[in-house]
Amino acid sequence: GGVVYNRHAMHKAVNAGAQAVMTSGANPAAVRAVALEAWPNRGAGGDVVVEEYCTCASIRHACTTVCDDSSYPQAFTKISASTTMTGPTGQQTIATSELVRTR
Repeated sequence: GGVVYNRHAMHKAVNAGAQAVMTSGANPAAVRAVALEAWPNRGAGGDVVVEEYCTCASIRHACTTVCDDSSYPQAFTKISASTTMTGPTGQQTIATSELVRTR
């Protein structure tokens, strides 16, 4: 039961970070802070990573230059969270993430 509760809480925290990106265009540090604040009882091993990147034709590309076809690259923010829990079956790593297209 604890793993299910903690996974749900972690997922809600990642969703809070995604909401911050969509509503305010928050920078990665602010998004991380929002997600960590929204994750109750995350424990010492819980962490949130926020990554911004761009792609052209699904291939990573610099965000500051146009794609080969002269289109602008698509921009994304990925919010990921993970933690390790110890339960009756031993240690278990749980993780979740959300991907937000920002351009």
